[in-house]
Amino acid sequence: MKNSLLAPLIFCGVAVLAIAAYAGTRTGMNPWQDYADVVSVELAFDDQQTARQACNAEAVNKIQKHMREGNTETVGEQRCGVFYDNHVVPAGFDVTYRLNGKQNVVRMDHDPGKRIRVEDGELDLSRS
Repeated sequence: MKNSLLAPLIFCGVAVLAIAAYAGTRTGMNPWQDYADVVSVELAFDDQQTARQACNAEAVNKIQKHMREGNTETVGEQRCGVFYDNHVVPAGFDVTYRLNGKQNVVRMDHDPGKRIRVEDGELDLSRS
């Protein structure tokens, strides 16, 4: 009599676990998966320099051979130089997270939401 009740109980237990595991993977909430909790997300920016060449005409006092006659003329010479423009560009998101009681920051290209998947004790950024 005990064997006749044991098989259906085992079957039901396995079925419930399978359904829970399937539902967890469909919703992205696997109960056996480790996650880091996201504490905050801030937009990140980087400073970037862009080189450009600029030229301008400068007035130069040219002295001719006969200075005593007062013969001088002003001519324009072109002077060129390389200048750097500073720009602030978006660089993703600085994500503060908590894992195993420690808080750290990682830069990501998107907002991960409320948590980040963990594999072998490390953040799995390929799937977050």
